[in-house]
Amino acid sequence: EELVELLAECRNDMELFCSTLFPRAFFRPFSQLHREIFRVLEDDSLQKVVIAAPRGFGKSSIVNMAYPARNILYQDRHYIVPISASAGKAIEQSENLKTALRTNENILHLFGDIKSKDDPFSKTDWTTASGIKVLPRGAGQQIRGSRKDIYRPDLFIIDDLEDDEAVESEEQRDKLKKWF
Repeated sequence: EELVELLAECRNDMELFCSTLFPRAFFRPFSQLHREIFRVLEDDSLQKVVIAAPRGFGKSSIVNMAYPARNILYQDRHYIVPISASAGKAIEQSENLKTALRTNENILHLFGDIKSKDDPFSKTDWTTASGIKVLPRGAGQQIRGSRKDIYRPDLFIIDDLEDDEAVESEEQRDKLKKWF
């Protein structure tokens, strides 16, 4: 009963989710700015969110690992697209998420293995046992028209979309803006 109650609380409390399921990643006390990020991520009425915080703050761990992990574990989304400046960087973020979900002892104990028996769990896209698709993409790659069964992407996580080359000229900036 206590475990079921804790899992229910973690679903609705991002701070508790992070500290309970990812204690190795979130070992320092959370600040007021962390709590504001959690509040924004928990607000389902917001369709677009921009998060800016200093380097080393933990925003990537929150946004690229904990937040999509919670959406996968509680099956709150159907199709997640991590996006970065390059396909390689997006794949790296996706692989880090996959590894966190498949090797974290707390997650394995409470939720079991998320790997689908029918999916090869490739680097370019993967689908969980519950049917949630993750499709990492780099800036400029095709996303429009993507589907998994009846679902279209319902969560885009964009981190470090611009690289040095993308901001060098106004033409490059306009090209990225148009794609976005």
